[in-house]
Amino acid sequence: MSQSHQIQSTERTCELYSTRCCNALNNYVLSLTPGIIERKYCYCRNIKFSWVSEAKNVFRYADIELPSAIGHIKNILSQYPDSGQIIKELIQNAEDAGASKVDVVHDTRSLQFPEAHKDVQRFIRGPALCLYNDAVFSQEDWNGVRKLFDSIKKDDPLRVGQFGLGFKSVFHITDYITIISGSKLLFMDPSEPVLFIDPSTPVNRMCRFVSLSDLGKVLPESIALQLWGTYLTSQHILTGTFPATLFWFPLRQQPSQLSPTVYTKDRVRQLFDSFGVEAPICLTFLRALEQVSLQRVERDPRTPVLVHQVGYHNHGVSVARQERKNLRHILHQCEGRPSTSITSQYQVTIHNTKDGQVSKQTMLVLHYLPGQQDKYCIKYKGNEPHRYIPLVGVAVPTQPIATSWAQGSLFTFLPLPLDPANATGLPVQVNAYFTLDQNRRHVKWRTHESSKEPDVIWNEELVSEVVLKAYNKLLLHVHTQTVKGIYQPQMWYSVLPDLGTTTARWHQLATQLWRKILHLPILHSQTHGFLTTQNVITDASLEDYSNQVNMCVKEVLKCYQKPLVTLPSHVTISLDMLNSTPPTVTPALVRECLRSGGGKVKCDCDTITLLEYITSDQHYHNQLNGLQLLPLNDGSWSTYSTNSTSHPIYICTSNEAEALWGLQSYILQLNLSSVLHSRLDKVAQLGTTQLVQFDATQHGLTLLTKSVNQIQRKRHLGGQQLQEWLQQVWSLLQQMNLSTVTHLPLLPSRPSPTSSTNLLSLSSPIIVQNLQCHLPNSAIQTLQLLDIKVVTRLPHYVRHHQLYPYLYNGDGSGVNKALSKMISISTIQNIVASFNDRSSNVEHEALINAIDLNTLQPDVKKFLAKLNIFISVRECGNIKNDCVKRVIYIIPPDLVDFPVHFPVAILKHQTTRHQQLAITLGAELLSKEKLCLLALSSRNTYSEGEMCKLALYILSDNNLMTNTSICQWLKALRFVSDVSGVLHLPGELYDPKDDDIDALIDEDLTPSRRFHQYLPSLVKLGLKKVIDLPQHLLIQVITHVQSPSINTEEKTRKSLALLRVLEQRQDYKAVCMAVRDVAFVYGVTVKPSDYPVHLGWETKPHLLTPTSLKSYSKYKDVLGSVIQLIDCSHLSKVAKGFNWNMDPDTSNFCDHFRNMITAYQSSTRGCFEMKLLLPVENDDDSLELVKKELCSYSDQHCDWLSSDDLEVRIVHKCIPLKLAQSLGVKQLSQHLLLGGETMMEWGQNEQLTTSLNNLLHQYRDGVAIMKELVQNADDAGATTVSFLYDERQNEDARTRLLSRQLEQWQGPALWAYNDATFTEDDFKNLRKLGGGTKELQSTKIGKFGFGFCSVYNLTDVPSFVSGSSYVIFDPHLEYLGHENKTPGLRYSFEKEKTSRLLSKLHGQFKPFNEMFDCAFQDTKEYDGTLFRFPLRTPLQAERSEICKISYERTDMM
Repeated sequence: MSQSHQIQSTERTCELYSTRCCNALNNYVLSLTPGIIERKYCYCRNIKFSWVSEAKNVFRYADIELPSAIGHIKNILSQYPDSGQIIKELIQNAEDAGASKVDVVHDTRSLQFPEAHKDVQRFIRGPALCLYNDAVFSQEDWNGVRKLFDSIKKDDPLRVGQFGLGFKSVFHITDYITIISGSKLLFMDPSEPVLFIDPSTPVNRMCRFVSLSDLGKVLPESIALQLWGTYLTSQHILTGTFPATLFWFPLRQQPSQLSPTVYTKDRVRQLFDSFGVEAPICLTFLRALEQVSLQRVERDPRTPVLVHQVGYHNHGVSVARQERKNLRHILHQCEGRPSTSITSQYQVTIHNTKDGQVSKQTMLVLHYLPGQQDKYCIKYKGNEPHRYIPLVGVAVPTQPIATSWAQGSLFTFLPLPLDPANATGLPVQVNAYFTLDQNRRHVKWRTHESSKEPDVIWNEELVSEVVLKAYNKLLLHVHTQTVKGIYQPQMWYSVLPDLGTTTARWHQLATQLWRKILHLPILHSQTHGFLTTQNVITDASLEDYSNQVNMCVKEVLKCYQKPLVTLPSHVTISLDMLNSTPPTVTPALVRECLRSGGGKVKCDCDTITLLEYITSDQHYHNQLNGLQLLPLNDGSWSTYSTNSTSHPIYICTSNEAEALWGLQSYILQLNLSSVLHSRLDKVAQLGTTQLVQFDATQHGLTLLTKSVNQIQRKRHLGGQQLQEWLQQVWSLLQQMNLSTVTHLPLLPSRPSPTSSTNLLSLSSPIIVQNLQCHLPNSAIQTLQLLDIKVVTRLPHYVRHHQLYPYLYNGDGSGVNKALSKMISISTIQNIVASFNDRSSNVEHEALINAIDLNTLQPDVKKFLAKLNIFISVRECGNIKNDCVKRVIYIIPPDLVDFPVHFPVAILKHQTTRHQQLAITLGAELLSKEKLCLLALSSRNTYSEGEMCKLALYILSDNNLMTNTSICQWLKALRFVSDVSGVLHLPGELYDPKDDDIDALIDEDLTPSRRFHQYLPSLVKLGLKKVIDLPQHLLIQVITHVQSPSINTEEKTRKSLALLRVLEQRQDYKAVCMAVRDVAFVYGVTVKPSDYPVHLGWETKPHLLTPTSLKSYSKYKDVLGSVIQLIDCSHLSKVAKGFNWNMDPDTSNFCDHFRNMITAYQSSTRGCFEMKLLLPVENDDDSLELVKKELCSYSDQHCDWLSSDDLEVRIVHKCIPLKLAQSLGVKQLSQHLLLGGETMMEWGQNEQLTTSLNNLLHQYRDGVAIMKELVQNADDAGATTVSFLYDERQNEDARTRLLSRQLEQWQGPALWAYNDATFTEDDFKNLRKLGGGTKELQSTKIGKFGFGFCSVYNLTDVPSFVSGSSYVIFDPHLEYLGHENKTPGLRYSFEKEKTSRLLSKLHGQFKPFNEMFDCAFQDTKEYDGTLFRFPLRTPLQAERSEICKISYERTDMM
């Protein structure tokens, strides 16, 4: 009898009269599989069992209560991530069904079909996700798709799905499922309630079947074709057979019983993107599927947009298809347990198309299944071993090689998620029948707690035994193909594992693989093919050299038939770790090769590069003899030799070589690298070869003489070449004694000699102009007029420390010496006469500039005093050339622009040197002061205009203005014009730069603008300030303010300035009395910012009399609408003089307030609103008003809290709470939560209630909670852990809390203590809900980081103290106050303000006092960590979104 029939038979009430039979029936029901119970629970729930004893029926009867389908599916969804795993599960089902093609289509159309049968309308809505594959459902598949927590595949080891839960993951995206396959349609709705035709006849409507031929009865054919016409045709409907399978999942548009997740267009895009990460490799190990595509339908389903497609390329696919088919056939024949091992390998090219970009990858795939008698065959050591077969596979990219496709991914036919936990570090992809965790994302590996689990042992043995064997087979196959030339050596190397990057089990596997192949010829040489590691030479040592050296050395070794191999770095590292490193290339090896060939380089390579390499070790000094590798500067090569008959080869610098022109065969090549040059220097120092280091003192004269002879014999040497040679010669001479080469023609007679005939020897008498200063041509011509022969300039390279005794320099001192020598050998009279007759002013200037004034000898001074090299100016203005001997006065440079003619004859100032030379030769310098006094004393000889020019000239010179005599002359001189042009004495006008000069606007009492630049000097000559105005003139100026010739702006400035002047004067009272009725001041015409808008303002914008005004600052709020006001806050004296601060008549105040009332009654009230002030509580119960923004209200007594704690005040108790709220006053709890700047919000950044609810499914309550807390304490380094059940109600701790809502959590609690203190990293990690914060820390027990969340089984408001921090969580966001926006807060007692505030919250911390020596409020710190978990009451459990379980004493004990 089938199980379904057995269950139906038990639906009837069973009256069994034997206790033995009752027990048997009870055991039978309990033994029914969960799948059977789930499938038939709608019948089972009404089963009533009666057990009646033979004597008397003493039993009561009850139903068997089982979860609903919705509950089962929600539990499944909590185990399967809402990600690309959904698509993978559907692909997995298609693969198991033998499909070759899968299309996943996102149909974005909004579809509703009211004309369809009402019971199917919800199943055919859009947008939807459509999945098509070309396989047909079997009856077994139809049965399996309806199972919960059971699988039709669990007993079939050849199918990928092992848990049978994967398909249900589609309920992440939909509430309704439609399946079309073969001759049937299935509509599935897990939320469909059971229909009872009568109390004893339940009908389950969750799954509805329709024959394809009857489709038109529930759905018009046109709608079916509109929905699925891409795949379903009218012919299919007509024949009633669809030779494929199509799924239709309407996307959830609003939260439902199954899931709150709404699937939008973006959510589907994320789903596609999530799967797209693994899509390129998803086909690697599948045995049937050949193509997977992701598509999107916007309007017409016949023209979908291709989002992503992965599929086999046509080229070579037939071979792979046949090989896969054979493998499936063999596996099914032997049911996965062959007597002998099975190996299947094939090569396939996979195309990956995404966003229009196409890439392809050819993979070599090998499947391996050991035979039952094979030593590599392993057995599952747990229950139902027949469900596990050790079938594994490995795959490696072959074209291109070593791509990201090969980066050590793990598969169970489909790839596991690409995260570090699933990475192997191997260059191949690995597939095996691994046992996975329940959501099929990770392999179960050995841990401290799971070392003996059968699943773990199975996985570890799969890797260490079967994967090792399969990988080894793949290596041998690739090696064979590479030896045959089918693959390149790089392909072979790319398959070898890297011991340097693999870890744990994968490192052990890689090490075993290497040891299996080490004895084989695995290293490839171009000259000898594949050889063992002992028979090759690697080029690893060449990695430290340039590419040019690499190529050169390899070419030489290839020429000499050496077995050189080039290894990738990972192969070299792995061989090193196995202590099997092959020998490598060395310079000594290359030298030996060359010497064996006669010392000559036979191959075509860069000889210099080769020389650099063979000299790169420490042993080359004595091993170069016989090698033809000595480069000469003429381009030839010489052989290293110790034979004394060989002429020396000199190691020179490039400059030295150029100086030795014509001797290139004697010189080592110059353009060698610095490193190579240094190495050959060492060879020369040892003296073992003909190499010699050139020394100018030893070899210079001999070689230089040879070079000069070469040049003199070849007179055709060009000018440029000659100059370059001379430059290097003089550089070389710096190292030699110049006296040894005075006989050689080495000094050019011109700057750019063109022939060797232009060269002079140093024994010739030569005068050269200054080597540092260039003499102009005029100076050279002048010296030639004086019979001095001059070489204009020597080239820059002609220099030597011994050169000066042979030459006269071209500087002033040299010219003086030349003049002295000329004077001593010539007739002075003739020279003077000739020079004065023939010379020009240009030459005079050149001579003055050429000589050195400081070193003139008496004979030279006497000679120069006779030369007409100066210009004199006479009284009549005549100018002529003259000499110092005839004119004794010279003017200074600042008198060159003297504004009037000179009263005496003088030498004209030309330059400073002219003046210095004239004084040196005996002339007298005339000072500016003396010349000005002479001109002032002779003013009768000048016109009025000339005297004004002279005065301005003096005013512009501050030094002249310091002369008392000159100032006295100017004070008496009428030369200052006013704005009208009238001339005045300086003391008759006023300073225009005075701060109060605006008082004199429109008054002719200031100097004209041309004198403004001389105001400081005019002040010194008596110019006055405005404050010095005579009283009568000041009164006159005040009266003039009303003049119509002055505009309003000028009147304003003048008025302000006059008020400032009055404020500073001693006679202000008299002046105020005189002008009290003169309208010369302005009032404040702009209302204050807080002045009522509609209230009038009396002050008008025109001139006002002082008697009509009052103080603005004093009366603006009480007289503004009736009296004109002036700002006199800075004019205390003037305000006193005009009585501006004296109170007016009382009637004025009354009039102003009448105006206020009138304006208030006639206007909108809003313009009169002021800042809101509220009464607040204080110590003396006096009335105190405070701005609303600085106030807070509370629904509990706050006499314990001072205003300093929060920087806010509590509104007076007379203010009702609702009034305070309506006025916008913040509640006190907001300030308590935010804590000002010294607190920081802290919480778990997740949508906690939902996340925590899902997480608690994985953590049962009870002892598991304590285990997690012990585990966390151990990871933190604690040595002590204690738990305490606290039954106190803490009635005296229900006030002074962070919020009033926390009062209900002050009752019984579970305490957990450990003696470790939280670090900042611990605080950060605690915020990451489910973040796996310890997963990469091998020393930590907690691997996935979920553990702490298990405490939410007990409570909704956990809290703890640790170090100086207090942390409290509120995932519901309701117990820390309605204003709270964060699921947790962290308070630090290190902050002074926070400490002061929390010290007042006695109720909040009362439960902590003396608990495990805790005195946190007093000490501000706790040495350890103390958790408090207040137990959830029944009422709280009813409201909780996290957990519906409450705890009482019996539960805790």
